Amino acid sequence: MLLISEEDVNELVTFRDVITVVEEGFKLLGSGNAVNLPRRRAIVPGAVLHVLQGVVLGNYGVAGLKTYLSTRHGTRFVVLLFDINSGELLSVIEADRLGQLRTGAASAVATKYMARKDSSVIGIVGSGTQARAQFEALIEVVNTKLVKVFSRSSEHAEEFARFIRSRGFDAVIAGSYEEVCKGVDVLVTATSSKEPFIRGAYLSEGMHINAIGSNWANRSELTPDAVLRADVIAVDDP
Repeated sequence: MLLISEEDVNELVTFRDVITVVEEGFKLLGSGNAVNLPRRRAIVPGAVLHVLQGVVLGNYGVAGLKTYLSTRHGTRFVVLLFDINSGELLSVIEADRLGQLRTGAASAVATKYMARKDSSVIGIVGSGTQARAQFEALIEVVNTKLVKVFSRSSEHAEEFARFIRSRGFDAVIAGSYEEVCKGVDVLVTATSSKEPFIRGAYLSEGMHINAIGSNWANRSELTPDAVLRADVIAVDDP
């Protein structure tokens, strides 16, 4: 059994690697050679235990789960990976960075197939680790010329913009949700907001949106009129 630490994941895994694997995973899911079960939560006072699980057949032959406990002291992420033929526990993986990589890669695959091929301007709402991961993944599939950033914290927005520039890309800070949407080809929402904030009036024809911030059914980053403006809506769990 392998014990893989956060440091190992950071050193060994790239966004390019994960984008390739996630794309293959979606194809296996679509062909019936993978199973993806809905997230389950055990909610108790002061803590929420989350469990996500799935199986991949084909050349992989593995089953696994990701679990994490959210408390006021923070969150710890772990992945367990099993061989479905032998039943052996193959690996225990610390999975904070791995989750960022996987989430970013899912957006990259969606953008690769759904965004306009001439897309070059990215807008990102949010400035945390998931927002950074979205940027790192999207530059693998978008010929990026400019990144627009909006965060409710001007300090965090400045820090994120500096990070983008350190990677060799131009970055500007928008002053509002509406402004970050103007002139962008690909929009990402990566926030912890409980209320929707992207309105239909902010959107332009041909824009692609990766709305990744909410994983609770009663939360959304897009208002209903924004959702209804979409010509195509794609989800990874029918």
